Amino acid sequence: MSGNPKPRALEENAMKAYNKAKSLSILQFHISAALVVVMFGFLAGCGEESSDRQESVSNAPRSRAELEIKEAKGKENLLLFFINPNGAPCQTQDRILQSMKKRIESKVRYVYISVNEADNRPLFYEYGVRALPYLVILDKAGKPVSAFPPGIQSEAVLMSDISRLP
Repeated sequence: MSGNPKPRALEENAMKAYNKAKSLSILQFHISAALVVVMFGFLAGCGEESSDRQESVSNAPRSRAELEIKEAKGKENLLLFFINPNGAPCQTQDRILQSMKKRIESKVRYVYISVNEADNRPLFYEYGVRALPYLVILDKAGKPVSAFPPGIQSEAVLMSDISRLP
């Protein structure tokens, strides 16, 4: 009896198929790894901007209030009113400011900066706001000339500082 050649041929074919699958698997792994490296490099490069572009984006106003402050620089005095529109003290301060508006609109323009708008947060940090209501007067150059203590300010206190503005 000469032995059955079929099992041996099947075993060899199975080994060839296994080795081929193994080499394909290794090739697929290397291709996948290369693609990951290329994609990572591509994505990392996508976030890079020229310094001019980064600077112009970082100088762009984030909120309506910030835009108003930027546009007023060199042109007019501002009264920044940091407000929580739902707070009773802020509502009281707003009524005081509204009653004065006609008398002082030639000297100063109001800019409402609401705590309810997330884009205003940088302004709260910039002006050191810790409690509301909070009022700051900026001159035409955009420099603070008066910062009142947090809380309700009377018409007389506000008029005294506003009347000194050019």
